[in-house]
Amino acid sequence: MHKLSVIMSVLNGERFIEETVRSVLEQTFSDFQFIIVDDGSTDRTKELIRQFADSRIQLIELPQNVGIPAARNIGLAAAGGELIAVVDADDPPLVERFEKQVDFLGSHSQVAVVGCQFRVMNNDGVFVTDSKAQNDSPIGNVANLNNILRGSISTMHPCAMYRGDLLRSFRYDVRFKVGHDYDLGLRLYEAGWQTDNLDEYLNLHRDHPRSVTDVFRDVDFNDHHTAFSEFAERLTGTAFNDNELKAYAWSFHFRFLPSGLDSIDSSRTISILKTLLDAYSKKHPDLVGRETYRSILVDAAPREALILRAYWKELLQNHSGRGCLYLYGAGQHSVWLAGLCRELDMQIELVFDDIPRQDALESIPIRQTDQLAEIKHGSVLISSDIHHRAMNEKLNTRFPNADFRIIDPYQDFPTGPFLKY
Repeated sequence: MHKLSVIMSVLNGERFIEETVRSVLEQTFSDFQFIIVDDGSTDRTKELIRQFADSRIQLIELPQNVGIPAARNIGLAAAGGELIAVVDADDPPLVERFEKQVDFLGSHSQVAVVGCQFRVMNNDGVFVTDSKAQNDSPIGNVANLNNILRGSISTMHPCAMYRGDLLRSFRYDVRFKVGHDYDLGLRLYEAGWQTDNLDEYLNLHRDHPRSVTDVFRDVDFNDHHTAFSEFAERLTGTAFNDNELKAYAWSFHFRFLPSGLDSIDSSRTISILKTLLDAYSKKHPDLVGRETYRSILVDAAPREALILRAYWKELLQNHSGRGCLYLYGAGQHSVWLAGLCRELDMQIELVFDDIPRQDALESIPIRQTDQLAEIKHGSVLISSDIHHRAMNEKLNTRFPNADFRIIDPYQDFPTGPFLKY
């Protein structure tokens, strides 16, 4: 039996499949079986896979599309390895990823899954940016528990390696078309397992308009919210109000954008956090000591949404009269910031994005980031909480002599607890 099983599902992946298969076969750790589940492809994907004469490859051909989670479960059923690595058909691993993850799991028995940092590239394989996943070392520290109670997981699924028995036991919930990996992570945390990330860049992630995340972005948001709602109810035995949970998630990582933001009850946000923390502490007292409890509830207080909104509002008002305003980034935050600007009677002239997926955002034209070189005055507002540091650095590096002013709402955002308990 192989030490490692590698599973990958693919649907019409002819453009990138050869590069990804080759990157798996060239790993420095070679004791693995490579299970590829073709999920009903109608292009040349299967033909290209068959060109690789490597006995480690096991191609499973499905007659029709069953969806990613079901296809991955089929791969799991064929996986006999002690460990299981996940690979996406358009996100090739770097050559040492498997070796370093196998070594890590061999010496960290409490960890169920280990990920890594990843580099983002575009459709043509051109480097875009580094993306820093949260590094949860040392094992059992506050970061793991902080993540689960805020409805987040630390590992990016195409970078992950799992303990085989655990993954085969937990499996993927086929109800979640996109968020099945997120649901899996929450269930592992709920069972008391830990997550970690190697602090090395060992995978590539291709950011392109046809990626699953982009094609099913709305489904992704809904899957995440449903998975977290179910997790919270299982953990506490309490059915939370749907809008309250969305507001709760917004308070921490701004993923869900609830309407009626001005009516958020900050005390209720803290109450939900305490309810989840108490329930987890009761279920896993060995993982939540007194200092961990205090750190999460007090020292790691949430970035409460109304304070954040007031901060952004003040920042934008201070810009008034200082020239044109532009947005850098065309994601969910840009949609929200565009709405806030309209509320303040401020006009956004253009939106700039490294990989534009549409022509306009809220009727505001979107342009390639390189065209920022033509901007002679005004301010560029960075609209990402996760990648703001990399985006800030990129603007300063690519446009060192630019006339525009860079506004990073997260760079100088106040840290530490906003609320006293």
